Amino acid sequence: MMMGIRMSLGLFVQPLANDTALFITQISFVNGGNAIGMGCIAADYKALADRYGTWTILWLGMLLLVIFAPTAWGLTIGIGLVVFPF
Repeated sequence: MMMGIRMSLGLFVQPLANDTALFITQISFVNGGNAIGMGCIAADYKALADRYGTWTILWLGMLLLVIFAPTAWGLTIGIGLVVFPF
């Protein structure tokens, strides 16, 4: 399921560009941040999920995504480093 979510991000690039003030290149940069996040911090998030529960960490990530999503850097942090590294 995780890889399906990660690989389907390309389907949402154009709608995300239409609904926000972001460019396609900025949204594509987010996908790169997601790959870095998967490689660098996925184990740390797994440890947090084991300690506090998966749903707690997932909801925290989604909350941060909602807060930071309107900007390119916020979307990079939200999608690349907070939500998808699980």
